[in-house]
Amino acid sequence: MNIDIETVSPTRSKLLCTVTPEEFKAETDQVTREFVAKAVIPGFRKGKAPREAVDRHYGADIASDTINRVVNKYYRKAVEDKQVKVFELINIADVDRTDEGGLGFVAEVDLEPEFELPDYEGVPVDSADTATTEEKVDEELESFRKSMSTFKDFTAESVAAENDMLNIAYAATVDGKPMAEAFPEAGVLAAREASWCTIGSKYYMIPGLTDALAGAKLGEKRTVRVVFPEDFHNEKLRGVAADYEVVVKEGRHLVVPEIDEAFLKPLNCESVEVLRERIRGHLEGAARQQDRERRFHQIVDYLVKAAPFELPAAEFERRTEEALNRLVQYGMRRGASKEELAAERDRLTSTARQQADMQIRSTMILRRIADKLDIKLDDDEFKSYLAQTFDRQRLADAQVKEIVKDRERVRALYGEAVVHKTLEALLEKAKPTDTLNA
Repeated sequence: MNIDIETVSPTRSKLLCTVTPEEFKAETDQVTREFVAKAVIPGFRKGKAPREAVDRHYGADIASDTINRVVNKYYRKAVEDKQVKVFELINIADVDRTDEGGLGFVAEVDLEPEFELPDYEGVPVDSADTATTEEKVDEELESFRKSMSTFKDFTAESVAAENDMLNIAYAATVDGKPMAEAFPEAGVLAAREASWCTIGSKYYMIPGLTDALAGAKLGEKRTVRVVFPEDFHNEKLRGVAADYEVVVKEGRHLVVPEIDEAFLKPLNCESVEVLRERIRGHLEGAARQQDRERRFHQIVDYLVKAAPFELPAAEFERRTEEALNRLVQYGMRRGASKEELAAERDRLTSTARQQADMQIRSTMILRRIADKLDIKLDDDEFKSYLAQTFDRQRLADAQVKEIVKDRERVRALYGEAVVHKTLEALLEKAKPTDTLNA
């Protein structure tokens, strides 16, 4: 076989392969023998038909199988002979028989990036910070107490206060004109017959509206001026001043329980101090995990900056598309319309490209470090990693079963697990400093 290499870019090459007539004939003979052994042709017992008869019945299949086998075999041989470090096979093209009876084809491949591993021992990171103060315990206890709250329906004398829930009807006008006419794309921001909101909430879809309803009673009508902020997700409404006519239809008081024996008993806590210790342990565990993740990011940033290289083009485009899809889905979950997302496409694409760039670079560097350190996972470690991953993603049993049946998915998850274990090893070797972010 003759092999020529054409450089397309620093990360892409074409292997121009020509298989000799003798090599092609040897593969043809082997494929033909396999067809002869299993051929079923009228007038002959299975496997006993002469080659000429097999050629007549299965000639096209023999030719097709031979070409596929030759391409696969000699592509691998070309990579091995020329010591090409292939990251990914992009395509096989220009497959054609030569005049002499051989076969020519072109294999286009993306190459493993060439780069020097940076010094990965003693990477500077922040000193650990997992302190849990009494103030944090107080805040978490109060948050937990509120999470155990109940609601009590309003009476005629009830007055809306912070954290109470109201069911309101509203209609907005802009310069005296119904918002639905002035801004048809406003949708539910223009008017609704029923909408539950929480007094003081920062997350209600109409900014500032709930704050203006403190002190309201059942049946009360109020006019509220709302000026949409300049960073509002609906670009058409940015900076727009709207007057909302609001009617309170229903209300529910938030009833926060006292921390007493009735509160503590279901929690199996003998006292408030026991509950505080439990909360402190939870906060310290969460702080340790957050601290590790923060320092993992510092290690990754350091390594990526210390080892520049060009990325395989196809992988970069694929990861960019995946990141863009995630950003779009996130925007849709937050209520952005298709039109708004389309208008933001350039910004979202730029963000997706940055995320893809960091993901590919960090993974490549960490996998090479893993190879250097011979980092692997035994069965128990990998099972533990899978269990934590599936639990974090809140996957149902049926989803987990589908994943573990997919060898490619499992292989990818193992690669992720190796990267994570490598980060843990680098963190152990890292050099804590109090001046990293000073």
